[in-house]
Amino acid sequence: MRQEIEMVFGRRFWLSVAIMLICFSGYAALEWIAVGNWPVEVRPSSLQQTIGGIFFGGVMLLMPLCASLSSGLLQVEELQCAFVDLRIIKSSVHKYIVQKFTASFLCGATSVGLAFSIHAIIWNIVATPCNPIVNSYTAIPFANNCIYYSWEAFCYGLPIYLWMLLWISFCGGMWSFVGITAAMYIPDKIIAIAVPFCIYYLWHCGFPQALLNLKWFPHPADLYNDALTWDVVGISLMVYALLGLTCLALYSIRIQRRYKHEK
Repeated sequence: MRQEIEMVFGRRFWLSVAIMLICFSGYAALEWIAVGNWPVEVRPSSLQQTIGGIFFGGVMLLMPLCASLSSGLLQVEELQCAFVDLRIIKSSVHKYIVQKFTASFLCGATSVGLAFSIHAIIWNIVATPCNPIVNSYTAIPFANNCIYYSWEAFCYGLPIYLWMLLWISFCGGMWSFVGITAAMYIPDKIIAIAVPFCIYYLWHCGFPQALLNLKWFPHPADLYNDALTWDVVGISLMVYALLGLTCLALYSIRIQRRYKHEK
């Protein structure tokens, strides 16, 4: 496991963190420049600047790509040089799958979560803290049934930061599963990072809803979106659990067939 973690947390990991940080901060930086001449008390708060890039920037679409960047490309390289076979011979198929999925989840979750944390810290230093009790202008108009509604005035919105950090990281880890699964079937570096992005985009555009003829289907970013309710949390978790189990099943089937063929 230690070797797997050391390999996946390499230069590509830091590249994915940098890309995610740019995505988070790009929208916020441009908005901050645009309001540079405004009085400090009416500028966007630190919370508004932190989550603005999530809702209106490119974070939602690029997150699955960045989450699978390191682990997906590493999986391709292991398959192309047959290193996977050597590792399985030294241990077992089951142990390899457990190590691969654990390291992949940690890498995908940390790459997204670390970028979000740095982004949040920067804007809490630069911008005015969110305190709608003292300054109503810093309040974000969440819907009354949104779980963020009652958290905004508590400790400068700290519960919102922690919630978003948790579930953005979780989603990053889940999308890394898609990357290594795609790489297992088609060992190509572009495929390994493009498939998670394409699946996310189809889900984002409502393809599952149309395919299943449903009136409503959760958005892939619903676990940390601004319209979040407890009902949405439960349904989104079930969908992500299904996504993760599907990846695990497909990955296991493919690697077991490959190993039997090699033997």
